[in-house]
Amino acid sequence: MRRSLLPCLMLCLFLLLSRSLPAAAQSPGERDAGAAVIAALNAWRLEERRWPLKPNDTLRAMALAQASYLLTLPTLPEGGDIHLGRQGERPQERARRAPYNWPSYNNPEQIALTEIAYDGVDVAAALRFWKGSEIHRNAALSSVYREIGAAALKHGSGYLFIVVLAARPNVLPAQVNLGAGLVYLSDERYMYATGGRWIHDAARVRFFDAEGRPLGSGWQPWQMTLPLPQNTGDRLFVMISDGTVDVLTEVRLDRDAALVPAGLAALPPTATPPPTAIATATPRSGAPAPSSTPIIVPSAPPPPPGSGIPTPTPRGGSDLTLIYDARSLTIWNSAGRALDLTGLLLEQGERRLPIGAWQTPWLSGSLQAFAARDCLQVWAWNEPADPPAPSDCRYVRGAITVDPLDRPWLGAPFNVSRNGQRLAACPVAPGRCSFALN
Repeated sequence: MRRSLLPCLMLCLFLLLSRSLPAAAQSPGERDAGAAVIAALNAWRLEERRWPLKPNDTLRAMALAQASYLLTLPTLPEGGDIHLGRQGERPQERARRAPYNWPSYNNPEQIALTEIAYDGVDVAAALRFWKGSEIHRNAALSSVYREIGAAALKHGSGYLFIVVLAARPNVLPAQVNLGAGLVYLSDERYMYATGGRWIHDAARVRFFDAEGRPLGSGWQPWQMTLPLPQNTGDRLFVMISDGTVDVLTEVRLDRDAALVPAGLAALPPTATPPPTAIATATPRSGAPAPSSTPIIVPSAPPPPPGSGIPTPTPRGGSDLTLIYDARSLTIWNSAGRALDLTGLLLEQGERRLPIGAWQTPWLSGSLQAFAARDCLQVWAWNEPADPPAPSDCRYVRGAITVDPLDRPWLGAPFNVSRNGQRLAACPVAPGRCSFALN
């Protein structure tokens, strides 16, 4: 028999379950580090075709309580003991108790929640550790979890990071990426969410505006990323169904933006990985490197006649293409193979932009083996919104901001060099500039 909850009833249930604990006090630097670790984990999950996790204040309070307790000890416990609470409880036991009262499934033991930790210098070091540990990698990338709370407390020369990942029955967060025009959806994949009581393996989705009016043409197949519907106003409702149970989720555009690094979108909306997967390697950055099988793509199309955008002639073939205008510059790998970008420099007089500026904790790739079709972006810090990536770009691996006065691609032609050797003289913006690396 079909169990379809009325939308208004589900909305009330959603709002009840969404009540969270007051956030505990942290210094601004600690709060920033906690947000940064969530953004870094979400960037990693998006790269691996997992939905981003939504911050939850109850989980954050739980993470902060555990981190605060650990820092009262003479020394931090090692191994799994770092996850034991004041009374020797595991994270699942703490989550079930007051004040957290995290809901379980068919019985108290069936609770979808885990915890990962790291004590070290910064977010980048934490991410490298988790990527290199099978048990932490499996937890961070698990499709069971949909929500997250993170605490970062000063410890030694760095931070103690405690991160709690969890899911609740019939709560499927949806988040937006306004810059990319996307909605990120989640699904129920927990092994105990069976029997028709809980939604499981979503099949379809539809959108409604704040007044309950349908947005779009009705039901469409569930995908992890979908285009953000038009005319949503300041909020929308997402109904997700597995054919037996329907779940309704409210999305407020001003508060439910996915916590991801600036400029990062998802790969094109899809529910399944592309034919050529990205293999995991260990370059200097500790981030995944492209597989040995290159993706061959055609060169970028020339600008349309009369557009005013000059088309420079590449020297000896095109490896990289710079695409730039008054707002942003994109470095696009147009070679059809992985490239080593180290040593590159953009310069115009005193304005200099080295490729190393992208070597940040949020770089989701290796500058030594930069994937075909992917790109890097840069724009001024005073931009009111993230400029969109060019259509040529498959995936934005990193985005940075610079002082508005330090943009070498504006106002005059500029040069691109590598280790002191000039590779290209690029025309004034707007333009496209293609060149070989040797």
